[in-house]
Amino acid sequence: MAKVVAGAVVISFIGASAGILALSNASDNTTTKTKTPELSAASKELVRLLDKRDEITYHAKYQAAAPGTQGLAIETWQLPPRVRQDSEIQSDGQKIKARVLLIDGDRVRCAQLNDAEWSCRAGGEASVDPLESFRQRLSQGTVTARDNTVDGRSVRCFTLKTTEGTSELCLVPATGIPVRISGGQTQMRLVALDTIVDSELFVPPAAVTG
Repeated sequence: MAKVVAGAVVISFIGASAGILALSNASDNTTTKTKTPELSAASKELVRLLDKRDEITYHAKYQAAAPGTQGLAIETWQLPPRVRQDSEIQSDGQKIKARVLLIDGDRVRCAQLNDAEWSCRAGGEASVDPLESFRQRLSQGTVTARDNTVDGRSVRCFTLKTTEGTSELCLVPATGIPVRISGGQTQMRLVALDTIVDSELFVPPAAVTG
């Protein structure tokens, strides 16, 4: 039971850190995407880039900084329509790992506390895309866009200002892959990117219950 609770803590923490790190995939978000008729030109441009990213195969690794943690890493593999996201948090001497898989339309959530065995459960609301919360809030504030360079990559950066604060998302224009996400005291930054994704990566690390 402790391992399952640990996984829930990870997923909740990622989503709450700045309201920008909750996850879902294109094949699973037809009811959650913001409707483009209500959006500004900059918001529509961002939606097009995110839709582009949803269709490609890639593997990306991110390092994040967030209050209350000594380390936060997020890694995503996408082989449409399959998606996997791993998260690892180090906090108060504990290491908590979470894995969310989207396989053939079915969602699987897995968790591991320190060196204990993995525990996996089917279903739930855990998401597999660090940008879904950002996308859902586009109609709730003002969005501006500009060209920029982050770690040597030419990117398109979108700033979202709402009553809750300001968030920024920088993407590679050709692919829509995020390079930097920031908001409040939380920041997630791309540290590795490739297009090699093996189908065997989408096998749960333990028997799935529930």
